[in-house]
Amino acid sequence: MVTLLLVAVTMIVSLTITPIVIAISKRLNLVDKPNFRKVHTKPISVMGGTVILFSFLIGIWIGHPIETEIKPLIIGAIIMYVLGLVDDIYDLKPYIKLAGQIAAALVVAFYGVTIDFISLPMGTTIHFGFLSIP
Repeated sequence: MVTLLLVAVTMIVSLTITPIVIAISKRLNLVDKPNFRKVHTKPISVMGGTVILFSFLIGIWIGHPIETEIKPLIIGAIIMYVLGLVDDIYDLKPYIKLAGQIAAALVVAFYGVTIDFISLPMGTTIHFGFLSIP
């Protein structure tokens, strides 16, 4: 029940701030313009990651006090956010994006964070076994 409440709160935060962030993004001309590599045909906000990161941080703040084992996840998420924002603004080369993604994963793995299992609705659990090794 607590998990569903936490998901609901983060979803409400996300839905509430998305229009605000889009308006700010348009006002500041922080938009991704279409080109041959893009799927979209109209300029779209490059600040979508801001909504995701903010909602994620609110969810963690409400659900878990900032504990030692949460810090590497926050650092990894911030690295991914900055990487995505810089990529949207400067159109980074794929190898640079890959290097940033690997760096974010290494930060999390360096601190020994593992995902041993995931819990699905209806009480189902998937255990990763040896795949959970960082």
